[in-house]
Amino acid sequence: MADVAQLEARLAAALRTRAELEEQLTKPEVLADHTALARIGRELSRTAPLAEAAAALADARARQSDARGMELDPGADAEIRAFAATERAASEAIERDIIERLPAILLDPDPNDGKDVLIEVRPAAGGWDTMRTWMRTTTAVPPVPGRRRRPRRGTPPTGAHPGWWTPPW
Repeated sequence: MADVAQLEARLAAALRTRAELEEQLTKPEVLADHTALARIGRELSRTAPLAEAAAALADARARQSDARGMELDPGADAEIRAFAATERAASEAIERDIIERLPAILLDPDPNDGKDVLIEVRPAAGGWDTMRTWMRTTTAVPPVPGRRRRPRRGTPPTGAHPGWWTPPW
C-alpha cells in the first residue's frame, strides 16, 4: 500500500484542482463558452468521488477524535467509555477502508474511456462460435418495457437482476 502521507498529499492536490474548477464556474466568460463549461463539468464529475472520499475521511477522523475525547474524559462512566471505544474502533475501520480505496480513486482516467468501441467479428478462426461465447459470458440483456419476454433458456449470469434474461445462443 502506498504511503498514507503521499496519498493524502495527492488527495489534497486533487481537491485544490476541484476547488479551482468550481471557482471557474462562477466566471461569466466560462458560462458563455459551452465547450469550456462542458469540459469543466466533465472534470467536476470525474473528481466527485474524490470529494466524497475526502469528506468521509474527514468525518471518520473527527469521529475518532471525539471518541478519544470521550474515552479520556475523567468524568465519564464505564458505559460511555465502552461506547466511545466501539465508536473509535468503527471510525478507524472506516478510515482504513477509505485509505485502501484512495489509490484506485486517485488514478488518472484513461483518455479512451469516453470513446465508443466497435467490435467486429469476422467469420474466420472462431467467428460465430467466438461471438456466441463472448455474448453469452459478457452480456445480460434487460427486458424491453411493454414487450413480451422470450422464454428463459439456461440460467441467468451470476449476480444478474431477476428480470434479466440471457440470450439463448
